[in-house]
Amino acid sequence: MTTNQGVAPPDYSTDVGRVRLLTSDVDASDIADGVGTYVWSSDDEITALIDLKGSVEQAALHILRLVAMTPALQYKKWSSADLAVDGPAITRALRELINDIEKTLNRDAAELASEYVNVVDTGPAVSQPAFFPDDPLRINGVETDPSLPLRIL
Repeated sequence: MTTNQGVAPPDYSTDVGRVRLLTSDVDASDIADGVGTYVWSSDDEITALIDLKGSVEQAALHILRLVAMTPALQYKKWSSADLAVDGPAITRALRELINDIEKTLNRDAAELASEYVNVVDTGPAVSQPAFFPDDPLRINGVETDPSLPLRIL
């Protein structure tokens, strides 16, 4: 069985630490020599997810989705004398958090893209060249050079 080993306490100046912060996987147990056991992911898994997903935020979203899909959270609802756990409610809250983060990421990406994308009006669109049956050397009203090969893209 693998354990979720990582630097303890998390270093929030690193990408791995930031993913831990976004996923609330910050409390390590069994700490020895600066390494502890975390609940959801090891540092190696987080590093791989950052590489795979391309950003800290996308890696954190992936982990949160995995947590939300955990059967123990999806189906279990129980209570004891002084503790009650409502797994489906926790799953719903996680999904809402995931949706909020995704909306923020999408909005930020759209704002960034709008800084680099300009729409330029190039005039009316022509879907295909207009040929003039009475004058085969005219395309869209423009005289063509009969010595050049005719190319229609």
